[in-house]
Amino acid sequence: MAKKTTRYTVDGAPLFAPLSPFQVELESLADPNSGRTDDGKMHVLFTRPLVRKFTYRCGRLTGEELRYLEKLVQGKTYTFGFDLCGQHQTMEAYTSAIQFELLDVLGDWYDNVQFSIIEL
Repeated sequence: MAKKTTRYTVDGAPLFAPLSPFQVELESLADPNSGRTDDGKMHVLFTRPLVRKFTYRCGRLTGEELRYLEKLVQGKTYTFGFDLCGQHQTMEAYTSAIQFELLDVLGDWYDNVQFSIIEL
């Protein structure tokens, strides 16, 4: 059975302890009208700087544990709580897809479960 941790939460509910450290991506979103002019000069108008995206990975889960995660993050927006740079922080987020491997073993087991937590 996977162990839950309050270091990472969704709407206050704990996530399972990650298998590996979160991959964190900071992306600055540019206006669709950004681009090069005929003289070759690049013009970029940033609409949202430093949008955060966390990739969460956990190991083997039971079907019940996988359904717990699905109910937390699928089909809605939520508040993600996390520790970063020595501080506890929160952000409004969503998840588009959960990926996992279906194990061909007796029982209800799923391996390499992962999903992205994307800032709104």
